[in-house]
Amino acid sequence: MGSRQVKVPMLVVALLCLVAALAGAALLFSDGGQPVGFALLGFFGAGAFVLGRKALGLG
Repeated sequence: MGSRQVKVPMLVVALLCLVAALAGAALLFSDGGQPVGFALLGFFGAGAFVLGRKALGLG
């Protein structure tokens, strides 16, 4: 069993992407904010997922 190295700066960027994705999710429920909300959720949600996996050494 090998030990994985956690890359803290990349993890911080992933958390910032997650915050932006959550803001996009909040925009989904506001009037007229659905297109921007879906764009933020999709773009930053995918970024948070990919960067989080790389930061934890999973991908």
